[in-house]
Amino acid sequence: MTLYLLRHSLALPLGARGIATDEERFLSDEGRALGARTARGIQALGLEFDQILTSPLVRARQTAEIVAKILGAQERLKHCDVLRPGMKPKRLLDWTAEEKKARHVLCVGHQPDLGAFISYAVWKIKQGRFSFSECSLAGIELGEETNKLRLLLTGERLAQLGERRR
Repeated sequence: MTLYLLRHSLALPLGARGIATDEERFLSDEGRALGARTARGIQALGLEFDQILTSPLVRARQTAEIVAKILGAQERLKHCDVLRPGMKPKRLLDWTAEEKKARHVLCVGHQPDLGAFISYAVWKIKQGRFSFSECSLAGIELGEETNKLRLLLTGERLAQLGERRR
């Protein structure tokens, strides 16, 4: 299986437009635009996904919905509590071990969790703090004995690829 990790796009901060909790934060106008350019960048790479999993939090869900719509994959979009902030990297790896049908899965989630997952899955660093900016995409080939980082693009680079696609 190749597991792709996408950090959600730019969201409004706490306190803006009546946002009282982290869970309520939603994408800004700039975040929606970046999400669309990122999705077109993913499309330009020729990536397709058997499943698109998203954290249930609004900003991740909105990012995943934008990507799914642009890729024509809305029926493959599912909410996944494993991707909630505070996720444990081992829990996501355990989920992938149980999932036998999917070969290419996109997970839309949060930092520092996605960065910690990359550190753990690829380098076996349990307390790793890999920096992973908004709309960045990583692809990890999960193997029997080792996992390999196969793709790592910043959101800015994906957006540039998406602009070329227009």
